[in-house]
Amino acid sequence: MKKITGKMATKKTLAVLLISMLVLMACASVSEALSECAKGCMPVCMRENGATLGACGKACEDFCNQVSGGGGPPFGLRRTKNL
Repeated sequence: MKKITGKMATKKTLAVLLISMLVLMACASVSEALSECAKGCMPVCMRENGATLGACGKACEDFCNQVSGGGGPPFGLRRTKNL
């Protein structure tokens, strides 16, 4: 059995710390990207079979945008003035 030297242990500890920080930052950025409305929608969406975080995040943001009145008409349709 090999004995781990001080430098090797320090490098491994640093690598584990760096990876942990990257994972934590990725989780925080996903959390910050969602609105409060979408955060409330996510548990409902994730109960669906085959649901993924990415798909539910987009679906919940789209839903919240639509119910808040910011979604506009679907499929790029626009209202025209009645002449």
